[in-house]
Amino acid sequence: MGNCQLSTETGVFMDKAFLEELLEDPAVVDAILQEHQRTVSDVRFQHTLAAAVERSGGRNLTAIRALLDEQGLKDSEDVESAVAQAVAGLKKDHGYLFFGARQPYGGLGQAVAPQSFGQKELEAMTMAEYRRWRMGAAAGQ
Repeated sequence: MGNCQLSTETGVFMDKAFLEELLEDPAVVDAILQEHQRTVSDVRFQHTLAAAVERSGGRNLTAIRALLDEQGLKDSEDVESAVAQAVAGLKKDHGYLFFGARQPYGGLGQAVAPQSFGQKELEAMTMAEYRRWRMGAAAGQ
């Protein structure tokens, strides 16, 4: 047991001589390199996607990822532009997933504005503007 070492990741004893023999096999080395390339490619893709979502003002990366065809984006020739176009399309179709999107009060459906509303219509207001207006109306202003 002099050449055996405990692997900290797997908790399995590994024989150093066996590993050296294993790495002499070109098929094993190729498999290791391919796995490494897949991992690096996946990390780059995830970073590209996260950066594109952040640049476009995304609220929740996980929710946005759920609506994207990630495999199709990974397989595209120009990943960065494909991701940017996909995120832009989501921002257009699903604006609620991004900061700065104007939504009617209540989030869904059509809003109904009260008669004494003032210059802006409720549909054109952001939620913060509505809350300020509502607080003023409640205070009798």
